[in-house]
Amino acid sequence: MRGLREVLKLHWLQPRGVSGDYFNPDELKEVQELENIITGLISLGMGYNEIKDILNQKYIKKIA
Repeated sequence: MRGLREVLKLHWLQPRGVSGDYFNPDELKEVQELENIITGLISLGMGYNEIKDILNQKYIKKIA
């Protein structure tokens, strides 16, 4: 699984204003899953740093 930044760099995109038109179906699914996770964490009242830590822990474990 590629990191979002890696996918964005691969497609020469900036993190803001990303359209699904730039991703293949697997990459788009990964982006949508992350959006859903982040939306859920925000709805639980978590802030930026908490969400960042959770996502870093999740994806660092997958890489290691």
